[in-house]
Amino acid sequence: MFRIPISILACLFVTFCVGTVPAQEQPSIYVDTDADEVFVGESLTLRVSLNNMEGAVAPKLDSLQEDFATELIAERPLNQSSTTIINGRVMQRNLTRVDFDYQLIPKRKGTLTIPSIAVEFSGKQYRSEPITIRVLEPTPQDYVFLETKVSKTRVYPTEKFDVTLRILVRGIPDWEGDPVRPLARRPPRLSIPWVETPEGLKGPDQSQWLQTLLSDRNYGFTINGVRTSGTFPFDGPQPALFDLLTGKTKKKLETGEEHEFFVYEITKSMQADTPGRYTFGPAMVKGTFAVGREEERLLAKQIAANASAEQLEVVEVPSPRPKNYFGGIGEYNVNTVLAPSNCRVGDPITLTLTIESEESSLEPVFAPKLTNIPFMADSFEIIDDAPIGQTDGNKKVFVYSLRPKKKMDAVPPFVFQTFDPGSETFKDVPGNPMTLEVEEGAAMSIATASSEEADTLQEAKSDSIDITVGTFQTHPVVGSFLRSEHWIAAVAISWLGSLSVFAASLFRRSTRASAERRRTAMEPRIQNQMREVVEAFQRGEADLACKRLHQCFAEIIANPVNRSVEGMTTRDIVECAERRAMEGELLDALRDILVKLDARRFSASVDIDEPQLLSMAVDVQKSILEHESRRSSAKKRRIQFGKFALIWGVCLALGGPSEVASAMASTLESTWNSVIERFAQATTEEEFRRVATEMETLCRDGEPNANAYFHQGNAWFRAGEYGRAIHAYRIANCIAPGDEGILRNLRIARETAPSKGIAIESSPIIESRFRSPVTWYWERNIAAIAWILSGPIFVWSCLRSRRGPLLASIGSMIFGFCLGVHTWIESPDRYARTHGVVVRETKLFEGMSERSKETVSLPLREGMELEVLTRTPSWVLGRLSGQGDGWVRSQAIRTGR
Repeated sequence: MFRIPISILACLFVTFCVGTVPAQEQPSIYVDTDADEVFVGESLTLRVSLNNMEGAVAPKLDSLQEDFATELIAERPLNQSSTTIINGRVMQRNLTRVDFDYQLIPKRKGTLTIPSIAVEFSGKQYRSEPITIRVLEPTPQDYVFLETKVSKTRVYPTEKFDVTLRILVRGIPDWEGDPVRPLARRPPRLSIPWVETPEGLKGPDQSQWLQTLLSDRNYGFTINGVRTSGTFPFDGPQPALFDLLTGKTKKKLETGEEHEFFVYEITKSMQADTPGRYTFGPAMVKGTFAVGREEERLLAKQIAANASAEQLEVVEVPSPRPKNYFGGIGEYNVNTVLAPSNCRVGDPITLTLTIESEESSLEPVFAPKLTNIPFMADSFEIIDDAPIGQTDGNKKVFVYSLRPKKKMDAVPPFVFQTFDPGSETFKDVPGNPMTLEVEEGAAMSIATASSEEADTLQEAKSDSIDITVGTFQTHPVVGSFLRSEHWIAAVAISWLGSLSVFAASLFRRSTRASAERRRTAMEPRIQNQMREVVEAFQRGEADLACKRLHQCFAEIIANPVNRSVEGMTTRDIVECAERRAMEGELLDALRDILVKLDARRFSASVDIDEPQLLSMAVDVQKSILEHESRRSSAKKRRIQFGKFALIWGVCLALGGPSEVASAMASTLESTWNSVIERFAQATTEEEFRRVATEMETLCRDGEPNANAYFHQGNAWFRAGEYGRAIHAYRIANCIAPGDEGILRNLRIARETAPSKGIAIESSPIIESRFRSPVTWYWERNIAAIAWILSGPIFVWSCLRSRRGPLLASIGSMIFGFCLGVHTWIESPDRYARTHGVVVRETKLFEGMSERSKETVSLPLREGMELEVLTRTPSWVLGRLSGQGDGWVRSQAIRTGR
């Protein structure tokens, strides 16, 4: 088989590379349109192509605004590459291109010019050539007419309106059929800008809306070039035909003649959303219509007709607005229900407000504030004055929580306000009278009692309050600079680094094994060749001996790089030696002996000292082998350095985030110290509540910390929010189970809360059966450390084939996994999500509605603890110890961190 030497291939490759001349295209701009003649109101596409302007943005067409309405509709990158060989010279051409497609609608007739478009790129300006467009006014005719109608010209947000395009096509003389039917092969084309709902309005889904208008008679109008799949699988997309025929009508022309016209209509119902002015049109129809008959043949005429644009104004509801305005626009009915109808002063009751409308939108309706009604503000404590509405069909329901402050026997009907878009005024929407019997009772809260009674109640409570209040010295909030995400990153870096070293070592082993095999196989060949050299000299065949000796040196030099020795010249051997870092006396000796061998091989008249030449060859060969050995050792040292560099990189990767996290932890500690100082200086419930709210935010944003939740619980306790205090203490107890101060405060909070210590029993589904003797933090850290150490040990044991370390690393992984699962089960985040505490009196229902049946007859008091099974934004499915499952308002339950 004929084999091309590698040196020749290399020369050809170099020649090809040198001969390849990349043709660098210059940046340019090119502009074109899909039509050079259009009618007024008809759109055309302007394509702006930017060539070799990578990163350039879409050009602005401000210079076109006077004559055209412009809109960017598409952006497509197109990259091309081609190679041409001429007389052995390779020309490579690369083109980077981006096409920007704009839709243009002429505003007037005449010869309009699209001026030169300028683009800035790399500090230079590139301009296109101007283009001339001829815009025609549709020729007056009496066969096709268009008009656009908007059902309302002025609407308010959420009001609905219709936009209709009406097309009148004159009937064909002496023929009663649809005049569009003969146009099946070339259907008339409609251009309707508002087929796609304008931004700021709401409308039906475009595809579904047009789907209802598709024709099943194989003729009709096309709209905006919309296409649909063909009848057969291989037909491809076909123009969609729409059947818009609605009837017939008589129309009197300007000449006084009256003719029968077929009526085609397309109507789109939309809803106002954003205030502003909207334009619908102009619309246009263009096509060849039948205008008469001549015997059995129809007479056709190219016709273009347009409909002028119509405008719609969406205006905001005027201000100022009444206090009891609930956001409605249109006609609404209001119904109110109080339950229960019999209660005592201070008992919780609910007010259900239902706002109903058959035609108007419920989307803008919000809960009216009862505090704006004087009777309600004076007679009731309004616990929730902004409930979330639940929409059910044409109704929207709001549920308020109230407590009567005084005795009463009836509640007068409420009067709310809505906006009437017809008269553009606010009008009253009266509610219905409500029956409520409120008797004097013993139930009383601090919030509803008089000032003297409130002080008495507070003093009575204060006598039993003896919680442990810590400071930033006794209970410091020390920010952890190694958070969960840092440990996860450390584990990932450890394993990725270890696996990278493992892959590199395997690759290096395979390379070294291949080199070792080549070196082992080379030594017998060199020895045989040297014996052949000696025998050839003894036989007097000096030429053959020199040739064999030359091949020996080529073999020694080319073997480490796995290069074929076939065809290697003296120059090739020397260049290869130089690339192998051979220099100085050794390189000179090699070059000298190769030159002597070439002189003897190619000139028989040259005499050589054979014993001296052989001795010199053996010495040079020995020196070359020693040089390769030293070079291999140096390469090993470089690889070892690379491994150490990788380890240092891992350390730096772990140390960098740790420094940032340490700074963040220091800032967090100083913030907590400031908050705890303000907590120590607070005196009123409102001040305690503000401090507690700030502590809650810090706890939610930071790493779970037992002392942080301990201080939060103390602040909520001082603010009189015993349910929230219990929740904070429970999270603190989850993090530090053995802390006596936390357990003591939790017990006092449960005894002080109105629930009198009723709490849910621990569930094995939520709480782990096994309690580790170490804290949650140490469990997490130990699990992470086990995974971090197992990676390097596993890789080292695999590389060194050590069974003991391998088993130890696997055991470390199993231990870390089990401990990590237990850490996740015992994590404060999971515990806080699955345990809830009642923070205000509420009820338990069978369904997600306060009209559902109550699960228990008694209300849930503040401080009662339950297990959270499922939650929605407004409702929580909870399990109460001994009471079963039920739904409760999420606003009345405190869950999560």
